Amino acid sequence: MQNNNKDISIIILTKNEEKNINRCLSVCFSQKCDYSFEAIVIDSGSVDNTVEIAKKYPVKLILIKSEEFHHAGTRNLGAKIAKGDYLVYLAGDAYPASRNWLSRLISNFEDNDIAAIYGLQIPNRKTNPINQFRIKWNYGSERIVKYKALLPVQGPRLYYFSTANCAIRKSVWEQFKFPENVPVYEDTAFIRNVINAGYKVVYEPEAKVYHAHNYSIWEIFRRYFDTGSIYKRLGYFSKANGKLNKEGIRYLKSGINFLIEKGYCLWIPYFIIHTAAGFIGLSLGKYSNKLPVFMKKKFSQYGV
Repeated sequence: MQNNNKDISIIILTKNEEKNINRCLSVCFSQKCDYSFEAIVIDSGSVDNTVEIAKKYPVKLILIKSEEFHHAGTRNLGAKIAKGDYLVYLAGDAYPASRNWLSRLISNFEDNDIAAIYGLQIPNRKTNPINQFRIKWNYGSERIVKYKALLPVQGPRLYYFSTANCAIRKSVWEQFKFPENVPVYEDTAFIRNVINAGYKVVYEPEAKVYHAHNYSIWEIFRRYFDTGSIYKRLGYFSKANGKLNKEGIRYLKSGINFLIEKGYCLWIPYFIIHTAAGFIGLSLGKYSNKLPVFMKKKFSQYGV
């Protein structure tokens, strides 16, 4: 079905996703939605069969070199190309959990104050217990409306957002765009600007996709090192008022309870080390500007 008033652009970023892109596109093109949509695939130098698989679908295929990829810049490129009134971003290794995923996202725009929506991410069968809990912690079962007045209560968590599964009004993107002065966490930086300008952002758990990563101890350390560096640059630590430390303790306690309840007690020691690695990475990232260059290169995934 189509609605002549509004159109949607689904923007999918890929690189070497031959194991996932077919399922991703297949479910996208089977969506039940009252809006017409286009699909844009931006591939950054895949050397597998990702591009060949994408060509089997009626997508607008954009090829860029691997070295041209930039988290914010490539997302901005997709938005510039897009013809839709709504920009839907979907990771190439994610795929919708139902044929109603798109309509669940877009239905939230009935409220004119809503600038963006992000949806639930679900672990897949290969996700280990540690990362199952990490995803569960970040994505709850209740719909949430975020707005500026909640900052004293939620702290930096107010700005949590993910372009692995989200929708943004193109008019809002045109006003703010993804900030290209940060090499990563462009979604967090973008949504901070949106919320601080007075817009609302929704977390919609009914808009579900399968998307998960089994981050190792080293990977989680590096991920949170970059988080700490970007948070420092964006001024989050000065406003957190101890909320990050308290949240870390709650995360640890909740994770242990989760593992006990699910019968994964043998994973508890690994979980504690995994969590500690993230905390140490976050703490070091906070002072990344004071570290020797060789350490920053070693610790950072993205050269922050």
